[in-house]
Amino acid sequence: MSFYDSMADGLSKHAAVFVVVVLLVTGMMFMVFGTMEQSYEASSDPAGPAFEARVIIGDEFPATAHQIPFIIEARGDNVLSKEVLIEVYANEEVYKSSEIYETYHYVGYDTDLDQPSYGVYTIADGVQDVLVGSFDTTLDQASEDMVKVALHFFVQGSPGIKGTFSKDNSSEVQDLTIGPMEFEDVKVWRTKAFVNSVLLDYEKVNDEMPEVLDQEATNLEVLSMLSGDEESYEAYGIALDLNTEINEEAQTSVMLVFIAVIAILIIVYVSLRSGAETLLVGLLLLFLLFWIFGAVRLLDLGSSQFINLLLPIAIIALGVDYALHSLHRYHEERRTEERPRKAFRKSIRMVGPALFIAMVTTAIAFFSNISSELEAVMQFGIAAGLAIIFAFLLLGLALPAIRMLFQDRKFLKAKDEEGAKEEAEGGPKDEKTAKPRNKKDASGEPARVWKALAKLGTKPILVIIIVVLITIPLGYRGMQIEGKMPVEDFINSESDFVVGLETMNKYFNLGESGIVLFQADYTDPEMLDTLDTFYENLLDNTEALPTLGVPTITWFVRNITRNDFVFTVYDNKTLRAYLGLTDDDDNGLPDTPAQVERLYEFIIEEDQGVPIYQIDDRIVSHDRLIVEYFFNWNKGAGLDKTVLYISIPRSGDASKVSEAREELEEDLEFLQGMGFTYNEIIEDEYYVITDVGTYNPFTREEQFSALTDSMARSVIISIVLCLVVMILLFRSLKFGIASIIPMILVVAWLYGIMEITGNYLNSVTVTIAAISVGVGVDYAIHVTHRFREEHAKDGDYEAAMTRTLSSTGNALAFSAGSTFIGFLIIGFSPMTMFSKFGFLTALMIAMAFIAAVVVLPAFLALTVRKGPGDQVLVTETTTPETTE
Repeated sequence: MSFYDSMADGLSKHAAVFVVVVLLVTGMMFMVFGTMEQSYEASSDPAGPAFEARVIIGDEFPATAHQIPFIIEARGDNVLSKEVLIEVYANEEVYKSSEIYETYHYVGYDTDLDQPSYGVYTIADGVQDVLVGSFDTTLDQASEDMVKVALHFFVQGSPGIKGTFSKDNSSEVQDLTIGPMEFEDVKVWRTKAFVNSVLLDYEKVNDEMPEVLDQEATNLEVLSMLSGDEESYEAYGIALDLNTEINEEAQTSVMLVFIAVIAILIIVYVSLRSGAETLLVGLLLLFLLFWIFGAVRLLDLGSSQFINLLLPIAIIALGVDYALHSLHRYHEERRTEERPRKAFRKSIRMVGPALFIAMVTTAIAFFSNISSELEAVMQFGIAAGLAIIFAFLLLGLALPAIRMLFQDRKFLKAKDEEGAKEEAEGGPKDEKTAKPRNKKDASGEPARVWKALAKLGTKPILVIIIVVLITIPLGYRGMQIEGKMPVEDFINSESDFVVGLETMNKYFNLGESGIVLFQADYTDPEMLDTLDTFYENLLDNTEALPTLGVPTITWFVRNITRNDFVFTVYDNKTLRAYLGLTDDDDNGLPDTPAQVERLYEFIIEEDQGVPIYQIDDRIVSHDRLIVEYFFNWNKGAGLDKTVLYISIPRSGDASKVSEAREELEEDLEFLQGMGFTYNEIIEDEYYVITDVGTYNPFTREEQFSALTDSMARSVIISIVLCLVVMILLFRSLKFGIASIIPMILVVAWLYGIMEITGNYLNSVTVTIAAISVGVGVDYAIHVTHRFREEHAKDGDYEAAMTRTLSSTGNALAFSAGSTFIGFLIIGFSPMTMFSKFGFLTALMIAMAFIAAVVVLPAFLALTVRKGPGDQVLVTETTTPETTE
């Protein structure tokens, strides 16, 4: 007796026990799901120095301020007009009278404005201060010309402020007369927008609002106050509410998933024509989700978009396929078997091998992701592989078993009643008068489309030529597909979040921030000078720019060395004299390491910061924390570390990020001649290109590269392993190869069409290849297995393929159709990540179905052209029927 015979006989005899075990396990998994949580976020970070550097930066460079960046865009053509500045200033005053400002405002020093900062200071504040100090008036009282002159003086006195103007800024030199005063060569500035930030105290915000969503709510409240009525301008936040936006869109997307499941069940109902069976399918799909997420928690797998979002959707699609094939075959056998239990046993014997082989190969396809170096992808492979096994047990076996038990109970009850009736009427009826069971073929009269496809399969060379002509150009285009990771891929492109980023890209060359981490002895003046050399090299860089307003430790050292202000609190001396610094070569740096070390002691150890000037007894200075934000002095115990911030303007395009990295490597190459090691965390001098923060162009590039490499590797591994398994289980090389071809074609077609239609690879779409392998294998196995069974009956290819498509093809059509509709609905999600995944997966499902019922029959025709086919694993003729 074969394994499949044993499985069929065991299930038919002990179906009730099997179902009870399923219910007990489901109860246990439900309890686990309800009481245990995923305790951590699975990492999508590959191993590498860029990620090690991020940890170092997080540990050694503390943040000083919680930043709320925003853009003010004029409704007219000049954001520097009196009308706009008055409204901006008035809304700032509203913010400054708020509880948020009173509680959390940050006190520091603005290096752009060269003055103290008290949480927010815009161009409107600067113009107001000049008007009060020079004209004894205010913005709302001043004339237009006064505002122009005040703006001229403000920009002239704070040259860094010009960097906050949009890139369309311009100035016109004019001579202006205000009353008796004449002003010559006044630069009258015009610009469409400016960028600024509200700063909150970092420690207070994190201590009192540890939840990210609470911090983002505060960000939006501050932006709302600065926006006001927006009569003359519009205000846009920059990356203020990523998690809030994702949560809101995810809620809508989850609702779409429920709608998709309902749509799938409606099509299941049309296929099965049974409300009871449709409810059973829905219930078992719910059980399947409990099993999956219960197992995820028992195995302590982390939370990730792959497990939490993609896996349930993918597994519902495959679960429906198991359900339809198992129930359709059960229905088919019920037409020829009077007793439900016998029909169930026979259906499991006939379709069981196909379900089992599909389960093994699909699980292998997903388990192949265990080879990934990314924790999130590896854990997805484990969870998805287990989910396929669970789907086989629940939807492939338990579902028809439950249906059979209900029907068998009714059958036996009816038999008992019939026996009692016959006994009362004087004995059983004559066999000739008894109504016979319908012995017609289960599929009935084949539909024309199945006959046509079977007929087409008799011309395999023609089909294969057409397929090759289609696949070659699509495969070539698929090889050209690019990877991109724009923020629009993750959230709604019409959301305020994305609109803010688009506005930033429109007006400013800011982009996302990259960081270079350096380790060296920065008490050595020569090492300090290398930071300036790097910044000079950056001036010729087209894809990476110095970040606005972010100084370096070299800048601070020069600020002290060249500061000629005499401080009474420092013995009426300049800082240079007070600290004993010399600068014989006049390069702005102390001449010896000992002098630099003394300067660091003053800034950090003595907590003096970087004094700039003195007003009465008050010292205006850069706070020590500002310095420590990008410089970590090891006090001679080891080499020092510092970070330099750079902007990547076009960081949404992966190719531009690669170009930026290449140009940065060229800008930094001179350090290697000075003994620095590149891209390796060591004890000696090194530098590493990395990033931190909300958006991370360089590490995201490495994540994406690792993800695509991982998926490509897993697809290859899964194809090879699936081929081996199918050859072994089908006991046929040619049937194994024929069944693997649709899977390969679907991947080639999918990425070719994606490239042609302007789609690209991202962290979500790249995973569709892994799902397409599972779906492609599943569909192909059902067709191949049923064809072998039918072909063994009479050796007639066309008749066998007609019967195959009329039965298995029908089940596949409803399975693929329901899944296609479900994913199509998900494609209308406002969350771009979900939307692309939905549409592209629906496309993949359609192509997998076409490959299974159009292309695969042609290859199967070639496999049986010279004979009646290979040995059949399980058929009605090779396995004798057992009796109750």
